[in-house]
Parts: sequence; C-alpha cells; structure tokens
Amino acid sequence: MINCLLSLKIQNDIVKVLSVFYPYAMTAEQYISFFGDVDEFILLANIEVLIRQGLIHPDAIWTCAGEQFLWLTRLSLLSKGNDRVNNILLGQKKGKKAMKTNFSDYAQWGILEYLFRIYPRTMSELEVRREFGAINNKGLIANIRQLISEGSVEQNAIVEIMGRDTVSPDGLKLTRDGTRLVRKSLHSN
Repeated sequence: MINCLLSLKIQNDIVKVLSVFYPYAMTAEQYISFFGDVDEFILLANIEVLIRQGLIHPDAIWTCAGEQFLWLTRLSLLSKGNDRVNNILLGQKKGKKAMKTNFSDYAQWGILEYLFRIYPRTMSELEVRREFGAINNKGLIANIRQLISEGSVEQNAIVEIMGRDTVSPDGLKLTRDGTRLVRKSLHSN
C-alpha cells in the first residue's frame, strides 16, 4: 500500500521547493501554496523516504499515538538535500545552450529564488553583498535590469548614486508577478 504513494517526481518536487528556502523552513502559507493540492498521506510517505535518505531534517515528521504528523518548522533541507538539488539543476543546465552575455538565466533565477524565500522582507546592504556580490557589480545590475524589464522585480531596485548605477537593497523586491512566476515555476518543476 505505501509503495503506491511513493513517487520520485513528488520527492524531487519536495526537495526543489525546500531548496528555495534552504537552510530555513517555509511558512504555513508558503507550504499551503506549494503543497495544498497534494494529499497529505502522499506527502508524508515521500517526506519519510527523503528523511531516510538524509535529505530532510529527521524531525520533519513526528508520531503521536501511532499517527504521523508533519512538523512544519522542521520541514527543511539538510546540506545533502541542497547538494542534490544543485546536481539536478546543473544536469538540466548542461542540456541547455549557455547565454553569451552578462545576462544569466541561472543568476536571475537565483536572485528570484532568494527574494521569494525572504518575501516580503527586504534585504540589507550586507545581505546583498553576501548573497550576490558588490552592489555596483555590472553583471548583477544587468541581471536585475533584465528582471525589472520582465516585471519580476520592483522598478526601484536600481538607483543612480553619484552617476553610477547601484543596487538598492530596500528596493530589491519581487513584484506580484515575480512572486507568481517563482511559485508557478516551482509548482511545474
């Protein structure tokens, strides 16, 4: 019976979604947004497999009176799980033709995923530097400009300071369309 519930696709989806929030757990609202349409028994069975593989925190499922429950604040990837996602994504990248400009789909997706993970909070300058590099890095600015032009990031994410374009940590936020794009993409993968 339990084998009927197991699915490699569902397990990969769970790991991919959790990688967006790595090393943190998702909120209840985010959990419902991603997994609200999936049967709880199927989720529990697949999460249990991922726990046994050492990919998800071992306390993500707990048992009380013989019944299993999901402990949402413990539903997070371990470093091994994050490595698995990176390998999956790198495998997908090898099959695609690389872009030959400052624009990078991979970098843009990384920016979107990080902003989605911290949404609705804004970033500090130190956090921008730690996650993406210097706030006046031309490659970063080019990628954020591209995201702005696509309507995924707020217009005021790039400001001009002393004649130079610079990333504005307070302005670097997802738009409503950007949030939908990431959520939809994670659902479809």
